[in-house]
Amino acid sequence: MKGSLLKRGLAALAAFAVGLGGLALGVGSANAVAPQLGTSITLTGSDNQLANSTKFRVLKIASFTANEDGTVTVTTVDDVLETVKSVEPVKTSYTGAATAYGDPIRWLSTQNEAAWRTFADGLAITTVATSATVKTGAYKSSADANRSDKKATLQFTGLEAGLYLLTDANGSVAGVTQSLPILVGTKIGTTGSDVLTHATGEVEVKNTPIPLEKTIVENNKDVDEATKGVGDTVSYKITSQIPDTSKFTSPDENGNKYMFKFTDTLSKGQAYQAGTLTVKVGTQTLTKGTNYTTTPTINSDGKAQQTITIDMSDYVYTAGKSKDTGQGEIITITYDAKLTADATSGSTGNQNKVQLEYSNNPNKITDHGTVDDKTKVYTYDFEFTKVDGNNDPLAGATFTIYTDAKYTTPVQRDGKALTATSTLVDGKAVVKFAGLDEGTYYVKETGVLSGYQDLGVKFKVEIKQNADKSATITFTNETAGLGSSLVQISNDKAVLVVKNITNITQLPVTGGTGIAMFSVIGLLIAGVAVTVELRARATKRQLLA
Repeated sequence: MKGSLLKRGLAALAAFAVGLGGLALGVGSANAVAPQLGTSITLTGSDNQLANSTKFRVLKIASFTANEDGTVTVTTVDDVLETVKSVEPVKTSYTGAATAYGDPIRWLSTQNEAAWRTFADGLAITTVATSATVKTGAYKSSADANRSDKKATLQFTGLEAGLYLLTDANGSVAGVTQSLPILVGTKIGTTGSDVLTHATGEVEVKNTPIPLEKTIVENNKDVDEATKGVGDTVSYKITSQIPDTSKFTSPDENGNKYMFKFTDTLSKGQAYQAGTLTVKVGTQTLTKGTNYTTTPTINSDGKAQQTITIDMSDYVYTAGKSKDTGQGEIITITYDAKLTADATSGSTGNQNKVQLEYSNNPNKITDHGTVDDKTKVYTYDFEFTKVDGNNDPLAGATFTIYTDAKYTTPVQRDGKALTATSTLVDGKAVVKFAGLDEGTYYVKETGVLSGYQDLGVKFKVEIKQNADKSATITFTNETAGLGSSLVQISNDKAVLVVKNITNITQLPVTGGTGIAMFSVIGLLIAGVAVTVELRARATKRQLLA
């Protein structure tokens, strides 16, 4: 799942720029040479913006011709000339200037950035633009591009020198909006030091990153995974960012509205805790019902998968209009869940997944993109078997599990000490403790069956998570005295068998335990002998009296 804010690439919002800020025609000089004309266009941006957004429709709208006097002639391509004339602001304002400039793109090159943006947006929805050839650029990551600005690149090569319209042909890409239409010219330069900077052959891509991160808050740190026991609270955090919505109109002409909605799914075994959900933008806590809507409103029981939705569409649409209204601010959503007895034990884990669905195309508000992230909570169990003095399965014995080495603080489950009783399973009497956090526990037999000896059986259990998310279980005997031999642990300390006996003579007679047992028996025999001798002496005294 993250150390920095947002494993999905928290990048700055795309700058509002057309990619070709006016197109000067060049200035001749006495020593001028024909400018060099490039044949490629490079888009720059973050890895998140470009890695999966490599396809663009590429439409040439004007040609560049290098002249010997150092100037460049810009001529609208015949195939798109009438379309260019039909798009604002050319449609309204160029007619009166036609004689002076002789070409609509030459006229447009003298206009400001707002005029270029209006023209790019209008041209992008025409038939000639939507039917333009789709090209796949050559992508280089920020690491491979090795640029001083640390940006990734997407390059289109083999182009004729000229001005191009690039429109996003990638469809829905997770984590970014579709790019705004881009007007950019191939590079114009000279063979000497005088470089014309008006057409650089390079421009920033105009899509907007939609970052999303889901974490678990553990000890004031954000983590992707955690281990928990049943009944423990899991604190979740979702982080995103208010995007640039300045190019969207909501509702559109058909009544469709801008969308920005989180759908959070808790797996079975996790119970959402009502009243713990908070939504913040920056440091401001938003108001449910006014700034966002959400479900559910009650506690779940964890017996089935549950979905929580947080719909911020209206708020984000308004806030994203400018930096003054909230564009770029961080969204933080937090809530608590509890791990329940229905949680899955072991390496599978219990997943929590969030998906953010958002409007990603200013020209078609019903086009939605998605991005998702997930966390996992792991819980573990262990078991051992119970036998009698003849090694036959023994059901009905009860054990209690503790968190301290003094065996005084039981693990709590539903407000009660957690116990487990040996139960027949496939011909074995199994004792199982489930839904435990990683850590060290202490187990004591607290319910010895009637007729069996209570010899203070107890042992330590260590649960350690492995790299593959499984767990290693290690048993250690802590039973003192005669009862020590009743706790039988395998050489690798992974398998445990606990015995119960009805008579002390059923204890094993090997090793230290055997010696101890014979010592006890010897003392008992000696005690009997002393008793007989004393009684004999007492009888003799009575006879002589």
